[in-house]
Amino acid sequence: MTGVRSWRALLAVPVLVAGAAVIGVASPAQAARSVIDLGSLGGGFSSATGINNLGQVIGESTTANGTAHAFRWTRSAGMRNLGTLRGGNVSSAAAINDLGQVVGYSEIASGQVRAFRWTPTGGMRNLGTLDGDSQAVAINNSGQVGGRSDAANGDRHAFRWTPRGGMRDLGTLGGTESSVTAMNDLGQLAGSSSTRNGEEHAFRWTPTGGMRDLGTLGGAESTAIDINDLGQVTGSSTTANGENHAFRWTRTGGMRDLGTLGTTFSSATAINNVGQVAGFLIKAGIHQSAFRWTRTGGIRNLGHLGGNFSTGVGINDHGEVACDSVTTRNKSHACTWTRSAGMRDLGTLGGSESQAAGINEQGQVTGDSTTAKGENHATLWLP
Repeated sequence: MTGVRSWRALLAVPVLVAGAAVIGVASPAQAARSVIDLGSLGGGFSSATGINNLGQVIGESTTANGTAHAFRWTRSAGMRNLGTLRGGNVSSAAAINDLGQVVGYSEIASGQVRAFRWTPTGGMRNLGTLDGDSQAVAINNSGQVGGRSDAANGDRHAFRWTPRGGMRDLGTLGGTESSVTAMNDLGQLAGSSSTRNGEEHAFRWTPTGGMRDLGTLGGAESTAIDINDLGQVTGSSTTANGENHAFRWTRTGGMRDLGTLGTTFSSATAINNVGQVAGFLIKAGIHQSAFRWTRTGGIRNLGHLGGNFSTGVGINDHGEVACDSVTTRNKSHACTWTRSAGMRDLGTLGGSESQAAGINEQGQVTGDSTTAKGENHATLWLP
């Protein structure tokens, strides 16, 4: 749910606070939802990276002096600047749990960056480091954190942080590097690690079993993207014939190829607690389509908004998919897909483009959009 997007040269705008206007989208394809402009922290740019089941949104925004800070937005308080760790100038939020706790990274006085956990009562806390830069990427509802940090030998290792135990080096699969991508409420983590022979393999780490190599689909490499509360992992792997296929891994069934619908490339991006998977397919290197996979229905092409590109970015436990797609005018728009309505365009804040970042159990979608003034603002689309 995360990722820092490239900044754009934008004009400064006033901070929007609680009570920000809900903007109704106009066209028939967009009329099913309304969108809230989350504003900015005083600069001309904001972008959302995640949303929890309370509808709280996190991301980053430029301030009046042009630096980027992590934010948390709520309907009651609007966009709140989470600040930085002492001496730092920039910060960014990567994930939020249902308690409203936020993790990400912040610069410190030395110019290095450190993983942080922010809580409504305690503010921003430095989670430390294994030895060098560190960054938090995931948090569960117990306040446990997953991320990556430089290690003493200069390599980068996955870590798990807990309020009682602090930061723990999760090691590797025999190679030099490892990284966390997702965490569930059982404290299990998914990610990727280099092996002894230099290949990259997906892993699942558990408190009792440590780091487990999930293998591949017959090729040399695999990578894990997401994990659900059942401990099921999804991601992508190379196959014996050199293609790239989405997979779902379970403890009893191992790594299962989710297929490609006749294309040569598929990749998973998210898995829900029912075991349904969202992702994308690529045909001939130029035609990309979002997909949803279920145990009973297999892999399903979710279509497009008129162009030749779409991708699934998130899926909730109702099977609703948050997606991005290109329109007939060749503009990227955030969208949702449901069984009853198919793919729906979520529109924009008056500009030409928008993109989704995540979806919660209420079907609320967060992301960002260009405005009529040409700025980029974080958004929340409401069902």
